[in-house]
Amino acid sequence: MSLISLSVIIFTAIVGWGFKTDLIRRYGGEDIIINSITDPLNIARISLSILAFIGFVTRLRWGRIVGILACGIWLTKFPIWTLFGIWGLLVLIPGANLFGPNRILAKDLKAEVKWRKQNKIA
Repeated sequence: MSLISLSVIIFTAIVGWGFKTDLIRRYGGEDIIINSITDPLNIARISLSILAFIGFVTRLRWGRIVGILACGIWLTKFPIWTLFGIWGLLVLIPGANLFGPNRILAKDLKAEVKWRKQNKIA
């Protein structure tokens, strides 16, 4: 569940950056947009967020690595994005079994939960 919610946050961030850019442009802030687009740290944040979202949705091995890098960059964006960066790292670092060719599938988890309920195992 944490991986899905982290994907939603990343998607919201990408859409939010688009709305923010549009609002700034509408109210005469073209120079702010140009400075934002040419800022290497902002380009890295946006690029890694897009790649992390794609990696989370496809759950490929590189998705976790890119997600960890994106969360590391989010730590520099105080205060809200710092919290998301910390939370993302707490989710991704121990979540190696959720990515790659041998990942745990949702149907396997559902079957395990059902089996544990039937056998009254906590």
